[in-house]
Amino acid sequence: MSLVAIDGQRGTGKSQLAGNLRDHFGCRVLEIGPVFRLIAWLMYSRSLTNVEDTFQPLEKAFETEFIRLDPLSSSRISAMRIEIRGHDSDQALWQPVLDNILREIIQAPNAIARVRDLIRCLAHGDRVAVIGREAGVEFFPDASLKLFLEAKEEVRTLRKRRQTSKLHPVLCDTFSVDSPERATKWKNANGVLRLDTTQLTSAEVFDCVSRLIHDRLQWHNPPA
Repeated sequence: MSLVAIDGQRGTGKSQLAGNLRDHFGCRVLEIGPVFRLIAWLMYSRSLTNVEDTFQPLEKAFETEFIRLDPLSSSRISAMRIEIRGHDSDQALWQPVLDNILREIIQAPNAIARVRDLIRCLAHGDRVAVIGREAGVEFFPDASLKLFLEAKEEVRTLRKRRQTSKLHPVLCDTFSVDSPERATKWKNANGVLRLDTTQLTSAEVFDCVSRLIHDRLQWHNPPA
């Protein structure tokens, strides 16, 4: 398996980059953040107070296809589509009320381990791009290529407001580029290539990364 792990704070361009890589190389895209939000939504929608109580319902939901992950297409706000039967998934997963629950989940080591197992199970195929916080540290330390995108806070805020405005004005008004995300371990990690996207367009970021992937991993355009 040839896998690219893309880390970075909100608004650095991870989702846009991953979608462009999928379009260009035909790779699968797995996004870690929305999976955590899916767990938060299950806790909220079922009035659960313990994150441990969500794993069995989550497994059953996947088995019955009440919930489906689609690594081959994007949603309005995520590079990986999550489908929840009978719900607008984007509205459900990105409602501000989930942020406090999400803060609790990301502090639970067992939750991180369960999500890691799920993401690693889904990451099959010869070309995969995984995006999210700690993608190349906790989830895929064996990634073929590790990237860290960064950008100035004001630029990240503007980008995320443009993105979240597609969903709901309330989400756009309350969305924070830094909360509830934890501090990244990548700041001092080895073997990570850093790219500052502050002054770059999404096309320029894609051009830089796609050439790097082509040269290092020998990915080519999929056949027509």
